[in-house]
Amino acid sequence: MKVLVVDDESYVLEEIIGYLKAYDPSFVIRGFNNPSEALALCESDPPDLAFLDIELSSGNGIELAHALLALNPDLKIAFVTAYNNFASEAFEAHAIDYLLKPMRVERLHQTLKKMLDELKRGRVSGNRDSKEELSIRIFGELRMNFGPSTIAFKRKKSAELFSFLLIHRGMPQHKDLLIEALYPDMTYPRAVTHLQTAVYSMRKSLGGLPEKKVGIHYANEAYALEIHPDYFDLEAFESVVKAPDSRLLKIYKGRVFQQESWFWALPMQEKFEGRFILALDEIIRFSYERRDTEVFTEAVWRARPLLIEEEERFAEYREMVRAYLGARTETKWMRFSEES
Repeated sequence: MKVLVVDDESYVLEEIIGYLKAYDPSFVIRGFNNPSEALALCESDPPDLAFLDIELSSGNGIELAHALLALNPDLKIAFVTAYNNFASEAFEAHAIDYLLKPMRVERLHQTLKKMLDELKRGRVSGNRDSKEELSIRIFGELRMNFGPSTIAFKRKKSAELFSFLLIHRGMPQHKDLLIEALYPDMTYPRAVTHLQTAVYSMRKSLGGLPEKKVGIHYANEAYALEIHPDYFDLEAFESVVKAPDSRLLKIYKGRVFQQESWFWALPMQEKFEGRFILALDEIIRFSYERRDTEVFTEAVWRARPLLIEEEERFAEYREMVRAYLGARTETKWMRFSEES
C-alpha cells in the first residue's frame, strides 16, 4: 500500500508518517513538504492513499488533489489542515475525510480505516465481469445501467450535473457555466458550495463503474466527463435518424430528460422532438406505401400527440388511417387525439 503525505510543516509531516507506520508497518510512505516535488514523483508511481495539507507555503493542497486524481481516479484522499473553512472544497476533490490539526492518533486511524474500506470496495467493483455493459438512456428520462445494476443518483442536482456533462461529454465545462445552468437564482458563494456538493455526490454515485468506462476530470476550474457507454440512446438516435426506420420508434421514448424541468435542456428537447417528427413522417409514409401494418399503426399513433398545431398533416394522417385501418380505428385515433 503506497501512501503519500504532503505538509509544509516538517514536524506535522513526521507526526502523520509515525501514525501511519503505527497502523501498518508495511505501508510504503512518501513524505513531502513541496507539492510540486510530490506530484513529479507520483506521475511515474501514483499512490493509493494521500494525506494532504490544504494551505501550503508553495502551493495548494486542493489543486494538488485534483492533479493526483487525474493520475489515479481511484486515489483515496484525506485533508489535514488547521482551518475548518475548506470543507466544501475538500469534498469537491473527492475527499474521504477532513482532519483538523492538532489531531489525535485515534482520529487519524479512524479516517485511515475509512479510506482502506473505500479502496477495497472500489477494487471489488473494478473486478466485476468486464463483459457487463454500460447503457445510458435520456429519451423520456435519465436511466443508466451497468449490467443488471441501476446507477442511481442520491441527489437531484448531482443527476442534473451528470446530465449536463453527459451532453457535453469530453468537453471541459467551467464551473461558472455550470453554476449559471444549474443554480441561476442562487448567490455565487452559495452556488459554489452547492456545486461542490453535487460534484462529490456524483462521484460517489459513479464510483462503482470501472475506470475504463467513466472518469471525471478537473483542471483550470472546469469539469469534463469522459464516459464510454456500450449503448447510448442519443448515439443510436443519431445513427438511425439519417435513414429512419422502425428502430427509431424504440429509441425515442419521449423528449430528452422529459421528466425534468431543466431550463438548459429545453432547446435540446425541442431540437430532437422536431427531428423525430420529421423522421416519423418518413416512417409513416414509407410503411403506408409498403402496407406494413404493424409499423404504420405504431408510427401513426406515436405521431398523434405531436401534431397539436399541425392541422394539415393531422388531416392527411387521418385520411391514411381511414383508408388503411378502417373507420373504426379512425374513430379511436380521433378520440385519442381529443384526449391528448
